[in-house]
Amino acid sequence: MRPPCLVPLVFALAALAAPAAAQTVSLGANLDFSLYHPIGSGSTSAVVGLPGNSYGYQPGLRVGVSTRGPVDVYLDASFLYSSRGSTGAKSLYTSLNGQYNFHPDRSCTPFVTAGAGLVHVGGSTYGSTSAVVGGGAGIREKVSQGHAALRQEVRFDFLSKSSYVSKSILLGARLGFDFWLD
Repeated sequence: MRPPCLVPLVFALAALAAPAAAQTVSLGANLDFSLYHPIGSGSTSAVVGLPGNSYGYQPGLRVGVSTRGPVDVYLDASFLYSSRGSTGAKSLYTSLNGQYNFHPDRSCTPFVTAGAGLVHVGGSTYGSTSAVVGGGAGIREKVSQGHAALRQEVRFDFLSKSSYVSKSILLGARLGFDFWLD
């Protein structure tokens, strides 16, 4: 499979953020409402994740590096494991993303974000991995004297086909928060 075209963009954003002197690690969570639509077969499903979850192909945990400038780089992840008797099912979502904040010095700023990653679903006798690529736009509001932020975001993601996952479109609305660990 050919790598998604946004992967170089994410790595370029990470390279821009790395040398910045005032970096801060952030830890946050996402609350999601998503529409999952398999392309060509199946019906659209609505998924609510409080926090976001890998069953709905949406991340719940966000770990990032913020320059407190225009560029943030973050890893979104979620994991779900369920078992009954001797059988089990699991799903894992990870994606590396870049976020560009238009007015980082203001308490409220619009932003755009893009990223790419992998989704793995499996059970005791099967498993498959799909690529996920997408982006979004939103508003970030600094709170707690600039030590945290609230986010509102709309997002569009594409999920590639694999053995157990249909080629799909994900359209979501996400609320999130980040704590900056100074």
